[in-house]
Amino acid sequence: NLSNLKAIWDFWPTRFITDLTFAVNYHFGGLDTLGYHIFNILIHIFSAIAVWSLTRLTLSTPVMKGSKISEYSNIIALFAGAIFISHPMQTQGITLLMERTVSLGALLYILSISLYAASRLSDNRVRSISLYTASVITTIIAMFTRESSITIPIAIILYVIFFLKGSKALRWRYLLPFLIIMPLVPTVISLKPIPFIKKLTDSISLYDYIYTQICTRATYLRMLVLPISQRIDYNYPIYKSFFNITVLSSFAILLSLIAAAVLLYKRHRIISFTILFFFLTISVESGLIDIENIVFEHRLYLPMAGFAMLLAWGIYHLFMKKPKYAFIALSILIIAYSMLAYNRNAIWNDSVALWTDAIIKSPGKARPYSNRGFVYNRKGVLDHALSDYNKAIKIDTRYINAY
Repeated sequence: NLSNLKAIWDFWPTRFITDLTFAVNYHFGGLDTLGYHIFNILIHIFSAIAVWSLTRLTLSTPVMKGSKISEYSNIIALFAGAIFISHPMQTQGITLLMERTVSLGALLYILSISLYAASRLSDNRVRSISLYTASVITTIIAMFTRESSITIPIAIILYVIFFLKGSKALRWRYLLPFLIIMPLVPTVISLKPIPFIKKLTDSISLYDYIYTQICTRATYLRMLVLPISQRIDYNYPIYKSFFNITVLSSFAILLSLIAAAVLLYKRHRIISFTILFFFLTISVESGLIDIENIVFEHRLYLPMAGFAMLLAWGIYHLFMKKPKYAFIALSILIIAYSMLAYNRNAIWNDSVALWTDAIIKSPGKARPYSNRGFVYNRKGVLDHALSDYNKAIKIDTRYINAY
């Protein structure tokens, strides 16, 4: 109810802005989902434009504009935006309506960095102050859209270090407002905890949680590079030893990436920055905040911005002497991504198909069976519903939804 903003705030303070947009949708369209979907698609389009803008700005920064590849900044930025919008891993963040918090938070996150970068690159004082002020305001709004926005000040500091060179590049007086508002989210959460968020460490040890989170980061990297076997619900294993081969290999991959970020800092700053951007943007929901659901595809929505920039830049860098090959390669890649995204989105069009797909790919998990049972129950196909509920209970006798 738009006339009761306090109720919207009390429900989930750190997602007040997102819930406010749902209230607007409900005010004008009730439970007709068309308006909600249109709103989410518009967010996705504007997020892609923000990625285009940030990429273009990055290639025009003092560190990058002297390089030969900066000649192709416009087309690289266009491909970065196209990769971001077409990648199949983005499907869940847009089509699952409640994950508007992910897409809207990402839009504001990328916009905050872009506005700050633009303010520092502008020669016009009035325009620079206006862009800087807009960046601070956007950061505050982002922090009440999704909790991961708490890392925006760190992302801006990284951006300054990597792309705005000079002895006074950091200019702490400009960064101070961002650092001051950084504790907003933890303070609000401490004053009003979210009672319905279940913690994974309620059922496993802290060490098991750490070992598992090492593996999830490697899994997310695989999803970016090789977007196959997508599903709405992952039955992700819990790892109980650091010396498990999966944990060790995942740790080696992550350590290698961090080493690459350090070693390539001077020669290839985009590679270094985007590696650190991935770790930073995935850190809150896959590490810092203890959440029961271990892996969700929509958590890649924001890290995708860095991946899109890196992939577009990397392919043009690879074919520097023959840029037309880069154009062809990226065009083919985007067509492939688009086809995968189209096919994945088609599964979301039918609830039974969506949860059947999850059951096939995560057969040992109770929730997909219980949720398909709920769909059958709603459709009046009670024998199928009862069968699914019983299968869910057989898998997990404590899964209360099935009862």
